[in-house]
Amino acid sequence: MAHTSYTWSTGDTINAATVGTKGMNNLEAQYSQAVTDFGLNQAVGSGSSPSFAGLTLTGALTSNSVTPIDASGNLVVGAAKNLIANSLNIIEGNTGYNREPKNVMFRAYTGASQSFPSNAATKVTFSGKTWDPNSVFDAVTNYHFNAPVNGYYLLTARIAFVPASTPTASWSPQFLMSKNESYLTTIGWDQCFIQTSLAGQYLSMKIVTIAYLLSTDNVECYVYQPAAATCSLNITTTTDLGENNFEAHLLAKN
Repeated sequence: MAHTSYTWSTGDTINAATVGTKGMNNLEAQYSQAVTDFGLNQAVGSGSSPSFAGLTLTGALTSNSVTPIDASGNLVVGAAKNLIANSLNIIEGNTGYNREPKNVMFRAYTGASQSFPSNAATKVTFSGKTWDPNSVFDAVTNYHFNAPVNGYYLLTARIAFVPASTPTASWSPQFLMSKNESYLTTIGWDQCFIQTSLAGQYLSMKIVTIAYLLSTDNVECYVYQPAAATCSLNITTTTDLGENNFEAHLLAKN
């Protein structure tokens, strides 16, 4: 969401004099944008008394005859900002208001084939995205989820693959969901069993977990192949068919 830079500063008052200096149209546009940003169902110039984060204007913002509300007959912008920030969890930056992401979610998939060699932990390159409204998943460079706020997240991942050749021994590869670019820092895992001499095996692993993440955390997925593996594992799905996916949804901020 794009945010307007509010040119009325903290401590300014809204009355006939200041409106005449800074412009009613500018004020009205800022108020309208704020209403849009904050999700308040109030219109400027409605002829009624719009309520704005607990403040009520007794006149519509359509002319210089705005009826102020403080003891001195002014609406103090700074006070309004503080009320808005406290009641709506708005983060105020240097150039205006910025709201934390409301709906943190994404769904990624493997956009290209990938091979997982033996005796290695290889990151899964989820390079395609079905949805990502707040751009929290990096599908270009790091192939990981960047948690934008502290909170509890529902995380799910699934991978399906086939051995590159007929296995000559049995082993158990692992599917790992890890934090901060270290496959050893796992928050969820699964494993399957590769059978000896069985050609054309189709195998899958899935992780479903709830984890508490900080806004500095990122989450990625790995396939770990032990030294006992006798062949690579290949994934070939390059579209979102529900076979190779990584998803997250913010359950609660904390």
